[in-house]
Amino acid sequence: MQKKIIFLILTMVIPSIISSEVTRRIIRNGNRSKIIFYNGGTEIAKCVFDEEGNVEIIGNIPDGIIRQYYDSGNIFMETNYKNNRQDGIIKLYYENGKLMSEGYIKENKSEGISKTYNEDGLVMEESNYKNGKLDGISREYYESGKLKSESKYKNGKLNGTSKKYYENGNLSIENEYNNNVLNGTCKTYYENGELCEKMKYSKGKLDGTSKTYYENGKIMYKEKYKRDSKIDTIKYDKK
Repeated sequence: MQKKIIFLILTMVIPSIISSEVTRRIIRNGNRSKIIFYNGGTEIAKCVFDEEGNVEIIGNIPDGIIRQYYDSGNIFMETNYKNNRQDGIIKLYYENGKLMSEGYIKENKSEGISKTYNEDGLVMEESNYKNGKLDGISREYYESGKLKSESKYKNGKLNGTSKKYYENGNLSIENEYNNNVLNGTCKTYYENGELCEKMKYSKGKLDGTSKTYYENGKIMYKEKYKRDSKIDTIKYDKK
């Protein structure tokens, strides 16, 4: 008799736990969108976004983990809310259940390291955020797992050296940035590693001597620029 009572209690409790799960779904209409929150299938709150991205919160979003699902029923996203804001770990999944991306959000803004994965579990992107903006080193990878690019950000803008690579590991592009603007020496390379172009920028404009090379390393062009205007060109024969 006691076993039968325990079984009845369990069969009553388990469905109620499942039905009380807090979930969300997104509805988009042109430049407007809204996120609707449900508790056991009943709408309890929503975030309404206008065309400028301003948000109005209607109702109260419960603190804790909230999930979003694919139409198939498989989990798409899980994130944490606190005081009506996203605050904590956020994870996105492929429909097959494998992890797509993970990061951390603090008061609706990305914070710390964020990673994106392919379906084989290899890291495709790795970035660092501060107060919702890229800050620090960001990297991209090929499907093979080899490094594709590496850039430095400060307060959401490119600052310092930015590099791109061929899949064979050789450097493809090397640029210098200051507040998202090309500034300094910029280089491009052939896939065999030989220098292709070497240019000088000042505040986003070509300024000074630029050189272009043949794939054998011999110089092809020598050009002079002043504030983005070409003032001289010398062409060399391939030897």
